[in-house]
Amino acid sequence: MDGQVGVPLTVLILATMGIRCYKEVAIVFLVLSAAVNSLWLQGILKGSALYLSKLLSVGLPLVCISMTRDQLLGWEHITVFFAAISLAPLLIMPVAVNSDAIGGMDLDKFQLRLGSLCGSGALFATIVNLALL
Repeated sequence: MDGQVGVPLTVLILATMGIRCYKEVAIVFLVLSAAVNSLWLQGILKGSALYLSKLLSVGLPLVCISMTRDQLLGWEHITVFFAAISLAPLLIMPVAVNSDAIGGMDLDKFQLRLGSLCGSGALFATIVNLALL
């Protein structure tokens, strides 16, 4: 859920708000897709590969947002922030999987609820922000 909604939504908002070069839009899309794939791989990896996958799923979205931050004006940061809320499962899931933060809930159910909540909130906030333009 988080990759199906979060990555296209964030790339769309970044392209609308500030990135004017198709090459940079494609790079952001590919890097965020790699972060989603590394999140999916965490279910089967062990040892140091698991830690590298967790680092990639947290670090790549942060790199993308910081890479495009310089191209945005002051008010555009707010819209991009609301779109980036849909990427929150990429930042939360690597930490929550190995801890008791899930609270006894099934991991798949937790991931679907978190992705749905973050994606819906970001989509709603983005629609409101774009309607104000």
